[in-house]
Amino acid sequence: MPSYCIPVDNGKYDVLVTIAHEGCTVTVQENQGRDGRGAMVSHQVYEFASESEAQRFYSAKIRTLDPSYALPIAKSQEAESVYLEFSDDRAHKFYEVTTVGLTVTIRYGRMGAEGQTSSSTYDTVQKARAAAQKKINEKLKKGYARSQRSKRSREAIPYWLPEDFRVYPNGGIVSNYAGGRREVEGRILPTVNQYRGEDGGYVAFYSRDPAKAVYSVGGGIYVVGQIRLKGRYKGRIFHPEGYENQDISAAQEFKELCFKTFGVQGWAGGDTGGWFGRSVGR
Repeated sequence: MPSYCIPVDNGKYDVLVTIAHEGCTVTVQENQGRDGRGAMVSHQVYEFASESEAQRFYSAKIRTLDPSYALPIAKSQEAESVYLEFSDDRAHKFYEVTTVGLTVTIRYGRMGAEGQTSSSTYDTVQKARAAAQKKINEKLKKGYARSQRSKRSREAIPYWLPEDFRVYPNGGIVSNYAGGRREVEGRILPTVNQYRGEDGGYVAFYSRDPAKAVYSVGGGIYVVGQIRLKGRYKGRIFHPEGYENQDISAAQEFKELCFKTFGVQGWAGGDTGGWFGRSVGR
């Protein structure tokens, strides 16, 4: 049971104020003498509907007497995190559950992206932990597996896309999900996973020949496929190894690779990070 003792001069004599917190209860007791060995002056008990209310009152009561007080991090307030991952031919996702005291925070999304975050607060630590475990169990039943959160650079995309990667062009915008719109037609974007190391990413190939076009990016330019190579992302732009910060559209190596792989004259570009939820500034 956490408690805090504060010597106070109440104008008549010195007293020792002891403030204690246990569960939903806070007690405040005053004893004569700065060491608290004298007679009891007062004893008050405060009951609250939840541990979180009791904790807030406990902290506020202490600060009225000792403004410099900072609430110590108890064992129950330490962060407990479980990281899960799910991968198949269509998706590569993560799900992270973090419990800190009364708060459960969920972070989820596609691997390689920052993801989305939501938090919920519960009345007791036990309820928070139970809610967190329920979320974890639900994901485990759906095929997620416990993993270690990657400590690799955000520049890395440590997995590859399926070779029958489906995209959904819609009015000049293309994405890798239909978003519930039945009228959006899915198309297969030929994807060659030439490099399968963790430090890799995708180069897109473009052509002005519509014969093997998958979708148009405007101006008479079409995307014909993509190839995974060694390199790294800077924001959403992939930089193949040996071509960092260079315009790869003019590189003869990639023009030859385009013709050899897709049978069409074309050139390369690195703007493929959008498949993984990456943005220009990340």
